[in-house]
Amino acid sequence: MPKPPLTATQESRLIRYLDQELLRLSGGFESRHSGPSARLPTLASFLDTILPLLAFVLSIPAAPPSHSLRVAYLLQLTGYLAPACDGYTLDDSTLPHLFDALACFDHGWAAVLEGRDWDSARGAPAPPSPAPPQRDAHQGAPPLRTTDRVRLDSLVRDLQGVLAVSLGLPEFVPLENDPFQQVLRQRDLVAPPRVSEPDERHDGDDEMELASGATTPSLMSDASTAGDPTDDDAMSLDASVATPSEVINPDDALDGDNEDDEDGVDFEEVLPPSSSSSSFPSRTTTTTNSRFPDAYADPPAADGSFSLHFTGVPPPTLQDGELSLAGGQTPFVAQQRGFDPDAEYPLSEEEGDPIVEGDEHEQEDGMSDETKRRLEGVFERTQALLRELRTTAEAEAGA
Repeated sequence: MPKPPLTATQESRLIRYLDQELLRLSGGFESRHSGPSARLPTLASFLDTILPLLAFVLSIPAAPPSHSLRVAYLLQLTGYLAPACDGYTLDDSTLPHLFDALACFDHGWAAVLEGRDWDSARGAPAPPSPAPPQRDAHQGAPPLRTTDRVRLDSLVRDLQGVLAVSLGLPEFVPLENDPFQQVLRQRDLVAPPRVSEPDERHDGDDEMELASGATTPSLMSDASTAGDPTDDDAMSLDASVATPSEVINPDDALDGDNEDDEDGVDFEEVLPPSSSSSSFPSRTTTTTNSRFPDAYADPPAADGSFSLHFTGVPPPTLQDGELSLAGGQTPFVAQQRGFDPDAEYPLSEEEGDPIVEGDEHEQEDGMSDETKRRLEGVFERTQALLRELRTTAEAEAGA
């Protein structure tokens, strides 16, 4: 038999309890990084807290008007899943618990979409009872509103996008919605294209103007915009930003005497260095390292190669790309010519990598077949029922 709807007193007590518990759940999630005082530091602790609330919400009768309360609180609980998967670390030990919790949500939504009560003892939808001739198979439960169906579909797709990004499997997300790129933009990994405003296009010129201390000469001064356009100042060059020492008087340039200007700026003539006094070392001389007086190097060749010569000490040995002297000192770190890192450090199993052990059930992306299979089944039943309801609504609208 279907459960009777809740009374007004029961609904009031139910709302107060669930609002308080959801507030505690939200606060525990927000303070997950607060250290030892965090109540929900891991995804496992979060799931252990939300699953009892899920069972309590599903126990609300499917009969109206209690049906609307069950849908509203179940939508609110489902909205916590995507932020939790994004805010917590998804490791291999937590994935089975996460997929089990998502399966519970899927079964719960299937019961709601089918208008069936929840059997708390079995943890599954209650078996449908024979409906009277004048009633439909939903046992008196009203169909889900279009707004609630659209919101549920959006929450499921957001969750799938977060899981695909966190697990590195974007191929499991429907391409027509493209939530993978949406989640990346939410994480600031992909910035949307930005079109510069007209006022921002000259910001760089203003910064260069302030840094150099000079402006581009303008044929229009400030006085021409406010005063008479026939004023003589209208055709004067604007050099107000330039310093007095940078303004050159043409009369001074033609003057032949060597007297200093009134600004007190002295100009010193600098002659270019001659070729005989060049400070560049010759390529024909040998280079000696002051730290190692018993070692010297020939001038480098055109390709950058050079030879080291050691006198009085044993030659160094090259071990793992590092030159070492006989006494254990390390003069410098170098790379041997022709060094092949792939041959020295094999990374594939064919070359005998002793560190990475292959798994017959593990693919190239690092995810096992079981993980991919369970990811494909996330809210599978819920999405199938939503498609059926959408098809039925379109058929009724077309008729």
